[in-house]
Amino acid sequence: SWRHIILASLLVAITFFVTPTLGIGIYSAAALFVWRNIRAARRAPVIGVAILILAAVLTPWTIRNSIVMGAPIVLRDNAGMQLAVANHPGAVDPADPLKTYRDRAEAVSPYLNSELRPELERLGEVEYNKALEREAKAWIWDNPGDFLKITLRHVTEYYAPRPWQFRRSGTGGFATLRALFVTLISLTGLLSLALALSFRKW
Repeated sequence: SWRHIILASLLVAITFFVTPTLGIGIYSAAALFVWRNIRAARRAPVIGVAILILAAVLTPWTIRNSIVMGAPIVLRDNAGMQLAVANHPGAVDPADPLKTYRDRAEAVSPYLNSELRPELERLGEVEYNKALEREAKAWIWDNPGDFLKITLRHVTEYYAPRPWQFRRSGTGGFATLRALFVTLISLTGLLSLALALSFRKW
């Protein structure tokens, strides 16, 4: 029913707003569901409703960012910082990934390093992140092989996280167990997807 479609669209839109990565995954699954279970004539209206609800959820935040920060940021403005933390010479072959991560984060984040706050105040949050993004992209351009190596490692860390990733914040308790649990869930999902595709059960 349209009530269920609207409610589901709202929940997915809120999830995407809070956790974009998870939201993308849910939208992908929803698209497959719509393709398989909704008549062709009804797909366009359903997709249109989902898009309108997503726009309704994101627009107030975008307007707020435009007023407060001077730029129409749809979700977050820290992409440059994340890119800089992940891509630098020390990240190519880190002997201690956790220490490398923490040291790099402190080196670029004014929220962790008070010495960087004057620069943040001078440039503003948006421009500060853009400067980090330019610096990171320049390094990537000059070091494509190292960037590829880092990227491939990050892909494996996404599906099979290492224990150190669970020690970056909080107490870090049961890090090995948590990493193993997430890895098993990921492998189960990937295997299920491979089987579904091989038997055309989608």
